[in-house]
Amino acid sequence: MKQQIMTVASDTKTPGTDESSDVSTITAPASPTKKPPVILVAGAQVLAAGNCEPLPVPVQSLLPHIIIDLGTDADAPPLAMSCVVDTGASLTTGNFFYCSYIAKRFPQTVSKVYTSENYAPISLSGVVQTDGVAVTTKLPVAFEFHMPYLTIDGSPTNLLVACGPQVSVNIILGVHFVSASGMTIDFVDNVADCRKPASWPSNLSPSSP
Repeated sequence: MKQQIMTVASDTKTPGTDESSDVSTITAPASPTKKPPVILVAGAQVLAAGNCEPLPVPVQSLLPHIIIDLGTDADAPPLAMSCVVDTGASLTTGNFFYCSYIAKRFPQTVSKVYTSENYAPISLSGVVQTDGVAVTTKLPVAFEFHMPYLTIDGSPTNLLVACGPQVSVNIILGVHFVSASGMTIDFVDNVADCRKPASWPSNLSPSSP
């Protein structure tokens, strides 16, 4: 059984300041002309109203991330991608522009692409409602990426991500991924333990603090 260090990082940057934290990025061999896009993610801000103190409710703005490799064993080196782990997300989802960049820049990582020409888009709703109607966005495209991991019976693994242009997070690993990989999350030691894959690479490392 192998364990993976889990990093807890914020995906926010305050406009007009130099204070920023890690965002979900991809790591690959450097290109002399192109740089991977960086997508900033809005976080929760607690602001005092007038002279009142904010509500005494803890707000956790630091999000748990793990590094996932994309590609196959034949790829050298694999593409390392930082992903948010969210056990409250009903599916694995991501930003369309981020995932399409990966697919175009690193086509060897792509297994399949599903579009609205052959499939109905997924409606993604959150906990926020306006006038009784949930705030909803459409996910019209899904990218299926190769991963260099094997299941217990030796089968290859893929990462399937439903994408939309209005998703504000690069990649969120939802509860299906967490369940399928047998992941347990330890917030005391910041460790994500994936028990089902038979081969989990030893080169996984936390993103920079």
